Amino acid sequence: MQPYVLELAKGLLITTVFDREINCRRAASAAFQEHVGRQGIFSHGIEILTAADYFTVGNRMHAYTEIAAFVAQFEEYRESLISHLITAKVRHWDKAIREATAEAFSKLAPLDPLHMRDRVLPTLLGHARAADMNTKHGSMLAIGSVLRALSRQSPPVEIGTILLEEIDALIPTLTKAGVFAQFGSDNVREGACILIRDLSLAKIPLREATIKVLQAHIDEHINRKELELRDSAIAALRPFVYEYYVMRGSSVSTPDLVSLYMTDMQTGEMNTKRGCPLAIGTLPYAFYGTNLLGAIQVLREGMEKYVRLSCSFYLSRMLAYNKTLFFRKEEMPRRGKTAPRGCFTSASQFLRPKGKTLRTCFRVIRLRASMDRF
Repeated sequence: MQPYVLELAKGLLITTVFDREINCRRAASAAFQEHVGRQGIFSHGIEILTAADYFTVGNRMHAYTEIAAFVAQFEEYRESLISHLITAKVRHWDKAIREATAEAFSKLAPLDPLHMRDRVLPTLLGHARAADMNTKHGSMLAIGSVLRALSRQSPPVEIGTILLEEIDALIPTLTKAGVFAQFGSDNVREGACILIRDLSLAKIPLREATIKVLQAHIDEHINRKELELRDSAIAALRPFVYEYYVMRGSSVSTPDLVSLYMTDMQTGEMNTKRGCPLAIGTLPYAFYGTNLLGAIQVLREGMEKYVRLSCSFYLSRMLAYNKTLFFRKEEMPRRGKTAPRGCFTSASQFLRPKGKTLRTCFRVIRLRASMDRF
């Protein structure tokens, strides 16, 4: 049995941490425990059983992230776990498994960043151009997770020019090929928005033409009726704008997104009236410029006329982010003291039309010290 010990251990551990069904994960864990207890020939068996016992593998996300990362710290098992994710789980039919796979990559990347950069990323970029929609979606999620994890290393892992060019061209190529317009492409659309968010958080340099394509992709999905698509686009907007417009300054042409969203909200259909307030409230403070008061007025009018919950929530969120609209730093009221005259201490006070309090507003908005936190 000795020639097959390592392969048997790898197979049991893959099932223990990555199988979709809880019964299979627990059965594989029990089988691994039996071999460790009766034969003692599995490498690092006792340490692994301490983390991957019958009960801990019951939670799927915990198994995919924490337990997989613990097992992968042992070199004899690491490559088999990563290989299984690439070959089987990235293209899995279950969306939840593909999302869990992306989280697993974010945990495994710090253990072998060079392998992730040189072997895993090129493979995932190839899978992202496959014909299967599930493979495209899972690959985009995994690429974003790996890039974000590599950027957090100290020092950050440098990515070669050729690989950066492939990353830069991925979404524009899929857009030009009409992938996002195909039937059943909702998951791929969502995956592209999540990838845009991760590219921004990882500070991946992009060409100006690519930035325009990504901005158009976000704008298109802000006004979608599907909640998941809209939320993913909104989640991508703030880090994207901050990284590629605010931080780069005059190096790229900056669109007037605030004016665009204000106009769309006033003239567009109902889905646009829902999406634009979300986008306006998500933009960084430095991006408002002279349109800040105008944006607040449009949101207030929209709350009275159109979608009260969406507008009030994100207007309140914007006021909480952008404290300088109401207080100078030296005028910030301390606990137990009243605010200076003429300043608003809550969204409900500011948004009280004709003496009636809007029920959809928060009672009190505690103005935070940080304006631009994600």
